[in-house]
Amino acid sequence: MAIFGITKGSQSSVYIPGLKAKMDDRMGGGRQQPWWEWPSLADPMYRDWNTPETLVKLREKSEALDYFVSRFSQMREVGQLLIDEACSTS
Repeated sequence: MAIFGITKGSQSSVYIPGLKAKMDDRMGGGRQQPWWEWPSLADPMYRDWNTPETLVKLREKSEALDYFVSRFSQMREVGQLLIDEACSTS
């Protein structure tokens, strides 16, 4: 299963205020878990890599690469400021 996410330092770490809400709003999200600041499943086409359809998509041209690069770039764009601020104050 492919999951995009921002992990915490540990289960007992404090969450970055507002990060999950901002990421959920701009990128969708999943339920809160102790070890994730923000989790989100990959789109259904790329979620389960153990299907013939997904393996074909991964092999074809750069469609899969473009998808993952786009999602990682969007994660950075949306969350970078809040993460940088949290890290500089800790």
